[in-house]
Amino acid sequence: MCSSDLLIEQGLLDFDTELATIVDLERSKSSSSIASKALRNVVAGSCNSGSAAGATPNCCCYVNDPRVRLRFLRSERFNPQKAAQRYFQSLSVLHEYFGDDALKRQLYISDLTTEEIRYLKNKGEFQLMNSTDSVGRRIYFVFFAASHYSLLRIKRRIHVFLLHSVVAEDVVAQRKGIVFVGSPDPLPASNSSASSSQLMASAGRGGNPASEMDIHVKSFREIIKGLPVNISATHLCFPNEQRFEAFVAVLLVVLGEDARARSISHTNSGSSIMQMMYTLQNFGIFDFPLTHTGTIKTKNVKDFVKARTAIDSFRRERSKQTKSGTGTIAFTTDE
Repeated sequence: MCSSDLLIEQGLLDFDTELATIVDLERSKSSSSIASKALRNVVAGSCNSGSAAGATPNCCCYVNDPRVRLRFLRSERFNPQKAAQRYFQSLSVLHEYFGDDALKRQLYISDLTTEEIRYLKNKGEFQLMNSTDSVGRRIYFVFFAASHYSLLRIKRRIHVFLLHSVVAEDVVAQRKGIVFVGSPDPLPASNSSASSSQLMASAGRGGNPASEMDIHVKSFREIIKGLPVNISATHLCFPNEQRFEAFVAVLLVVLGEDARARSISHTNSGSSIMQMMYTLQNFGIFDFPLTHTGTIKTKNVKDFVKARTAIDSFRRERSKQTKSGTGTIAFTTDE
């Protein structure tokens, strides 16, 4: 056994020790809390012995797979205490947005509603690029646009699916992290009318703008805190205008201290979104989901949805062969 295997084995043992403390603490609290429900299937320690046979029934549950837990150790550089906290936060987020199924198996794109899939495909607002930067990190583009507050939960569910499921399965992303690129919607019609408050939350139907914005910011911060991968670099391509200053400030708070320390603003790199995007070439990013006129490309997203649909179909067939006696699924693609 090589030294890296020993490091992983010891890291998982230490992780289980820390996780057992968290599980005992949370289960001693109200059983109706989201955190308590998220830990319902968690078994600390039983699955890392190398043989699930003879272990408790929940051991074969997806969230107890050591490869799933290894994601969080990698993201926290094998700090077991921080990794266990991040794992717990991720389970809470998954349960809140996708229910019990997210704790039993990998998420399928069909777990998104028809409306959410349509929004993902047609808007192109969230794009997980197939290409990487010059050091091999996946790139995640987000184009912020003014939205009715009723769409905010849809956006958060898409974020959770892409970041807590799709990216989380990428072993390279677990080791190197991802690059986050944020920009307002590049279309002139959107930029000319959208203020920073509208970007954060557009209220309507009698909604309270401040309340909805506060809920969205807090919820998104929880999503970021539980990410199974690190945000290795953040690039903010916002025009140097007063109406975007408040939004950028809030975004930096949401991303957290670690990501904030690795962020850079490109406000002085040009007068248009495209000019700022081209400055990203200096940081090893050469693939942009934008045309030269500033229109968001959606072909990448449509191909992604088609590919994930095929992958999920394969997983459903494969999971029939790997179900335990309790019907929970232990299949994962992490290598």
